[in-house]
Amino acid sequence: MENQNEKNTSVTTEATASIIDLGMISKEEHDMVSWIIDYFSLPLLFIAVLFNFFNIAVYKRKCSDASTTYLISRGIVEVIYCLMSLASGLMSMIYGANATTEFAYLWYTAYVSRVVTSAIRRSAFCLTCIVTCQRCLVLAFPLRFRQFKISRFPVTVSLVVIVTTILLHIPQGLKYSVVAIKETQGINGRQQHLSP
Repeated sequence: MENQNEKNTSVTTEATASIIDLGMISKEEHDMVSWIIDYFSLPLLFIAVLFNFFNIAVYKRKCSDASTTYLISRGIVEVIYCLMSLASGLMSMIYGANATTEFAYLWYTAYVSRVVTSAIRRSAFCLTCIVTCQRCLVLAFPLRFRQFKISRFPVTVSLVVIVTTILLHIPQGLKYSVVAIKETQGINGRQQHLSP
């Protein structure tokens, strides 16, 4: 039994090898794919912001029921997510290879990119689920549909969902401390920049 515990401990404490170390792809291929992702994600985010503004404008014009209110709030959440992702992409382009040694970039990555954007993505998912639930209620209870709070108070429900998901993500952000140390090698020679 003691040997089994040692085996489990060694498995959980050993670092995983990267796909480059395993020989699945070469370093040049990895750098090329990273470059493509970095430089094509920014224009795609700009396009996403424009289309979400267009969706908000279209839904705002005919805002007559709760579904359009939920879709407007989802569009606003998506615009906020895209703007935060744009800021992250621009910061990584500005700092370049020195990004892991800059405190501002590491702080933004740890707290905004990981915590706030994940909370925003989850709130967008919850808003999508609310729209789905509302449409299901319309089909299941067509005569009593207007009595449900989900259809009477869409702005309040949207705000409660967004604020709740952000508040539930606060403990996730508190477990990180940002340390910018120059030329400190971590496991497998990789840069260490976030310490939980």
